[in-house]
Amino acid sequence: FLVHSVPFNIHLIPRPRHMKNDALNETTHLLRPFDRKGLWSTAKVILLGGAGFCADGYDLSVMNLAMAMISEAHPGSLTPASKGICTSLTLVGVIFGQLIFGPVADILGRKFASEMTAFLTVFGALCSACCVNTSAWWSFAAQLSLWRFILGVGIGGEYPISAAMSKEGPATVSLTRTQLLIVNIALFNVGGIMMSTFVYLSIMNNIPAAIGWRMALAGGAVPSSIAFFLRLRMEEPHVEPDLSTNAVRGVGRFGSSLRHVLLSKFRVLVFVSLAWCLFNFSAYGQSSFSALICTTMFGQVGESSTQRLERDVVFALCGNAFSLLGTCFALWLETNGMFQRRISLFAGFSCMGALTLLSSDMWGLLPASSSWLLLSFGFLWYAAVGFMGSVTYVISAENFSSSIRATAVGVAAAVGKLGAALGTFTFPVWVEASGLNTVLFGFGLVPLVGSLMTCLLNPLDGLQHEHPNQIVCGASSTNGRGCKATPL
Repeated sequence: FLVHSVPFNIHLIPRPRHMKNDALNETTHLLRPFDRKGLWSTAKVILLGGAGFCADGYDLSVMNLAMAMISEAHPGSLTPASKGICTSLTLVGVIFGQLIFGPVADILGRKFASEMTAFLTVFGALCSACCVNTSAWWSFAAQLSLWRFILGVGIGGEYPISAAMSKEGPATVSLTRTQLLIVNIALFNVGGIMMSTFVYLSIMNNIPAAIGWRMALAGGAVPSSIAFFLRLRMEEPHVEPDLSTNAVRGVGRFGSSLRHVLLSKFRVLVFVSLAWCLFNFSAYGQSSFSALICTTMFGQVGESSTQRLERDVVFALCGNAFSLLGTCFALWLETNGMFQRRISLFAGFSCMGALTLLSSDMWGLLPASSSWLLLSFGFLWYAAVGFMGSVTYVISAENFSSSIRATAVGVAAAVGKLGAALGTFTFPVWVEASGLNTVLFGFGLVPLVGSLMTCLLNPLDGLQHEHPNQIVCGASSTNGRGCKATPL
């Protein structure tokens, strides 16, 4: 574990099991009661990191409904294969952004990197809304795929940068670092809710699908624009300099930290990356085509395209709301000191797999009057996805030092999005070839592989020293009890 150095009178006092985690650390409870300064500082940190994540939640989930509206407005413009390619290219862009902007943030700083990612997200979202039908070589699908790829690069950069900014925010924030990370994921789900609500209101106001899909895609630029202008005025987060070189950022410090990670924490990085990959394969593959699932399972004979679209939007809205509930449950566990990483990872994987397998087995066997049971399985699955998103994000961000944190989170998230790209490309093609039942069964087995991996491979247990259960006491105490805890 890491301990702040003080000139004299330092000793370690083990924290009793019953003691509340209210010290200035990265464990569970609120650091201090809310005050005006702390509240504003906390809100600013949340907006700086969370506004970009909110845009990501909007942009990554909007394609599900936008493609349904595009198919209604421009029949034949998107084939099943082109839908899969377009969605997958967005995720390929996300992978590039995660791998590129992680090192950029560690070498050049969080401020510059965060401004670039916000700009790319705004640019990609607006250009996506301007696609038109032209020649064969520059088709509608080709345009949409290109602009969504650029958008994905910006989105990808948000993952490592938001994690780093939340972990390195000012000491005046009123939440622990882990709580801030979970709030980021919550705002990701809020972005999905905003998207579904926006599309639903468009339908209720009889906005034509030809205009509605453009408005939906352009709407992703709004939260990113807010993040961009906030970041123009932000200060670079404080980072302790390297004791040997006195360097805060730079290639030298980045290189030495990278070597340290490869030597001492390679198993941790591999484990976290694989967990994120398996989770995203199932989560993105199914949620990106929730409209297809909803129509296949709950569609009615003779319904109009507007009725079908309205039902799909309501289903997506409820799904995003349940994902937010799952994230809030993770926040509640963290606040009460019960957010055990390994147990949470195992439980999340197991719930996702079991619920998907149940949906696969019971669909077609239940009478129409019992369709509410299938809906319950689907919404509980969304809650498990929100919970798992918090777990994978937190364990990636909390196990690496600030000099390499953005890069490590970027690598883990990139491997995760590789799984997402495979899932989104596989799902529609596999459904067309084998039917939804078979696909759901296969996608239900993937999280169970994650559960097995969590049981057999567990490098996180050896990292308890990264999250100390001790309080440091001495002359430099600041919390009124003669004790000062030690954030990473």
